[in-house]
Amino acid sequence: MKKFVIDAFSGKGGVAHAVRDIGFAAREFEIEQGYDLLLKRNQEQIFAEIRGGGISAVMMAPPCTSLSRARRIRLRSKELPWGLPN
Repeated sequence: MKKFVIDAFSGKGGVAHAVRDIGFAAREFEIEQGYDLLLKRNQEQIFAEIRGGGISAVMMAPPCTSLSRARRIRLRSKELPWGLPN
């Protein structure tokens, strides 16, 4: 099995593209591409890959629009990753 780098919350996939440019394999995980990292089954798939030794590195860049304290109104928190009430 060829190892690869995970570009989680990849947006436009800049990290994955840069990783490929230097000769490594990379996979992008982005909700806008149909891959929701907050779904348990998707998390379990990634954890299984990690446990199986198939991952070289993981780059995680959660979207500021969702998790950042810089927003006027936060949508999520560490305690409530599925979203804040109201």
